[in-house]
Amino acid sequence: MCGASGEGASSGPAAVPAADRKAPVHLVGRFFGKDADGVTFTYPSAQLRARFSGTSLVARLTDPQGQNQFSVIVDGAPPTLLKMNPVQREYTVASGLAPGEHDIAIVRRTETWFGATRFGGFIVEPGGALVETKEPYARTIEIVGDSISCGYGVHGTSASCSFSPETEDSTVTYGALTAATFGAAHVDLCWSGRGLLRNNDGSTTDTMPELYDRDWDAPRYAADVVVVNLGTNDYFAGSDPGAPFETAYLEFLKRLRVVHPGAFVICGIGSMLTGAEAAGARAHVERVVRAINKDGDAKVAFVDWPPQDPADGVGCGNHPNEKTQKKMAAVLTARVKELLPAW
Repeated sequence: MCGASGEGASSGPAAVPAADRKAPVHLVGRFFGKDADGVTFTYPSAQLRARFSGTSLVARLTDPQGQNQFSVIVDGAPPTLLKMNPVQREYTVASGLAPGEHDIAIVRRTETWFGATRFGGFIVEPGGALVETKEPYARTIEIVGDSISCGYGVHGTSASCSFSPETEDSTVTYGALTAATFGAAHVDLCWSGRGLLRNNDGSTTDTMPELYDRDWDAPRYAADVVVVNLGTNDYFAGSDPGAPFETAYLEFLKRLRVVHPGAFVICGIGSMLTGAEAAGARAHVERVVRAINKDGDAKVAFVDWPPQDPADGVGCGNHPNEKTQKKMAAVLTARVKELLPAW
């Protein structure tokens, strides 16, 4: 997480503060390309958080594709939807408020497919100001996954519905719901169609382990929990990916341990595979967890997500809908509590 400094008519991103310092704007998640004019982000769940005094607030956002969508939460009220426009540069994100201080969170709902967004700071009304606050989260849960973790089609009503920015929403995924339970930041590193060893089209380049370190140079953060939900697309690409899948998985877990030395890493498969594919994927992941535990890393565990229940319905492309995402969150929350009872 990062705090961005500056007050007055506008504020842009700046340096990461120490944990005990305050900043007027906080960037939560993966950001890159920071300069005097702003900072860029592409992943869903990335958050812009601030406190301001006044009755309104404007955000400077540039989104060339104009398809991304955001949830805007003011003073903890239910979110409102903010849609990007390819030519618009300034968006009123709060208006008509009572005089005084207000908190705002702007959370990206849509995934990397829909292009990059650049944040150029907030504009406060005359007489208003950005108010410095401490970091909004003391804990971070990072999710590394595919379309399931992105919330692909989660607002759809059937398998045949058309996927669109309107049907995707990272803020109602199992990762977001679990993080909210623990008051933790939700960092969602997901990309539809990507796998661990191979993608759903059979390609072996730009898999999630390769993409993991991209688009991240400001700020760096250390996660407390990392959840790896990969393997569905490895199976969708064809037959059982076999031993090479386990080898690639082990190497990725070792990389995660370097990036997040203190994190508890939780690995699972869910929830779109069924039958023999689900059993095979689970066996692979459980072998990987046992192998790395035997290697001396005791802070890696398995989470057992069951296949989605057809009676619960599905979202677009047979993806989990909100009901299934809630069930997945319940399973993950219980596992985190079991592994980290102090939480």
